Amino acid sequence: MADFVPNTDSRPVEQHEPLEVHLGRSPLGGPLRQVVDEGRLLVVKRGLQDLNAFEPLRRAILLAAAETLSADAAQALEHKGIEALHTVADVEQAMALRTRLETVLRPISERAGRAFAAAAAPGGRHIYLSRHFGVRTMLPHHVVARRTDLGPLAGFLVPTGPHVDSWFNTTLNSVNLWIALGRVRPGNGLLVYPELYRAPVRRAGYEVAPDQHLGTPVRFTLDPGDILLFSGDHVHASETNTTDETRFVLTRRISVAAPKYSPEGTGWVPYDDPRLRGALSPLASLRSRTTAAYARHLIRTALRRAPSYEGARRNTKLPTEGA
Repeated sequence: MADFVPNTDSRPVEQHEPLEVHLGRSPLGGPLRQVVDEGRLLVVKRGLQDLNAFEPLRRAILLAAAETLSADAAQALEHKGIEALHTVADVEQAMALRTRLETVLRPISERAGRAFAAAAAPGGRHIYLSRHFGVRTMLPHHVVARRTDLGPLAGFLVPTGPHVDSWFNTTLNSVNLWIALGRVRPGNGLLVYPELYRAPVRRAGYEVAPDQHLGTPVRFTLDPGDILLFSGDHVHASETNTTDETRFVLTRRISVAAPKYSPEGTGWVPYDDPRLRGALSPLASLRSRTTAAYARHLIRTALRRAPSYEGARRNTKLPTEGA
């Protein structure tokens, strides 16, 4: 598996350092708007704790570890921290646990997402919640370095190269909620390239072209429960995990105002109005479904059902996304 080596320069990036805020102490309306309009990087300190979601998520992880791995493994993770996952599970077991957590943690994360939207809605402006949900257990590089079969899990178990989310199924006005469940520090985190925000970027398939100048990346130090917010239009990538800790992160996305999809996107994921629940829940994704992107999604779905699609799919490299 090839390492991703960023193409950087030495220019200072102090102006791109993230702004730190706390839910309930600082109004998020202005900063959240800046995340989309100006590419601002925002860290909500102890965001999961303020949303009363950190402990439910932690307990659910330990319970899933006991069921998927063993009771001893779960006890070790409780004692050492979930960053020690690679010390109690091999790659296949880590893959199985990550898959299990995609189901187990989703409802808790959805409740937290609705609570975040209610706390952060700027001046009554609608915030829509994407149904995207990712569990990213990025194992140390020395654990996965010799594996050549993990490409489909790029961004979730192993690193992914520089990309822009709207090239896939994310809206143009999306904000990534990159949620630290374990420690994140330089060496096992995320790289964001602010100098390319909404700038013309040369592509090579579904990643940035190798000869594209990226500029100096911003790296992050996050404590468990911190939430990093950044625009999906930022070029970003996984950092090769050179530490001896598993990076444990959840990702959700929101759309600030009505969802707007890129005509170049390769997929479609609905964004829901979090206020429409219960009997009104079938209408929650209406704004997403009244878009050209949804029409393209329907056409792609119909084509996939055609008999000729399976043969073509075998000869096509399908895109992945994430960090």
